[in-house]
Parts: sequence; structure tokens; C-alpha cells
Amino acid sequence: MTDPRQITLDDVTHSVSLNRPGMEIDLGALAKGFIGDQVIAWLKEQGVESALLNLGGSTVIGLGGNPENEDGMWHVGIQNPADPAQAYGQVVSIKDQALTTSGVAERKLTTNGKTYHHILNPQTGYPDETTVVSMSLVTPTAFLGELWTTMLFGKTKEQIAAVVKTLEQTVGVLIEDDGTVIQLR
Repeated sequence: MTDPRQITLDDVTHSVSLNRPGMEIDLGALAKGFIGDQVIAWLKEQGVESALLNLGGSTVIGLGGNPENEDGMWHVGIQNPADPAQAYGQVVSIKDQALTTSGVAERKLTTNGKTYHHILNPQTGYPDETTVVSMSLVTPTAFLGELWTTMLFGKTKEQIAAVVKTLEQTVGVLIEDDGTVIQLR
């Protein structure tokens, strides 16, 4: 079970305490986005004007545009978990933006004819049950992309669309379990 009220932050000592034995904090996704943004900032300081940073496939950051493409954009493919034989389910173009994807395509276990993915519902401890099998967001920073894809995955397509509509400079692509692709703005 997830319960952030069991975390104590101490402003005086700048420390974090976990109130129950066995608790742990996993900042993997947020740390990856934060570090990626720091790498992009460092590249800019070094005078780099164009680069594509791939942080393990689930997060890609475009610094500037791709000078080799006529439209000056980086074109990034998103895998469609509903059709693994297909190279990609959608192509998204970015320039000075990050593309972050949460989905069930890569990390899963099949046992006794049932497949379990790695994105767990914090209330049940079991994989989230959703028709959305891939959610990608284009955001101004990788940190924001990691934050929102982590918070929104497992919600319904309507809930995700309602939140994305409120986010500035953010667009999204959802892929449902039947292969349907939904563009969000």
C-alpha cells in the first residue's frame, strides 16, 4: 500500500524519515527525468545546439531540432503494445521538448495463462487494470513528463485527457489494448 502520510520531512535537518518498517521510496522515474534535464542544461552550457538524449527508451529529450530533417524536428516512434510485431504504433515529433512513455509493453510476466505488467496499483498491489496500455506525453521538460505519466497511468482515457487538457505545452498519445490510438491536447 502507498501512503505518503507515512513519510516525515524535516526542514531543519533536511532529512526524510519513513515511519513504518519495510517502507521505501522509489524515485526512479522522477530522478531519470530530472537528471536528463540536467544533462540537457549542461549540453546547452557547452554550446551544443542539437542533440537527442535517449534515457532507456521510455524518455527521449530533444535539444533543438534535427538539422538532417527537412522539418527540423526529431521523429520518435512509440511502440504499440497491442501489436508487438509492428515496429512502432505512432510517430511523435519533438523539438526542445521531452517525450515520456509509460506502458505495459516491456516489463511483464505471463504465468498460468495470465499476463501481469509492472505498473502496480498502490491500493491493491496488483497491476493496474486499464484499457490504456501506453501513454506518451510531450512536455517542456523530462521531469514533467515523468511526473505526469507516472501519476496518470492506470486512469481511464477520459481522466487522462481531462488532466492533459489543463497542462500547458503538453500533448499526448494514448494507445488502448485493442490498438486504438488517441491524440490528446
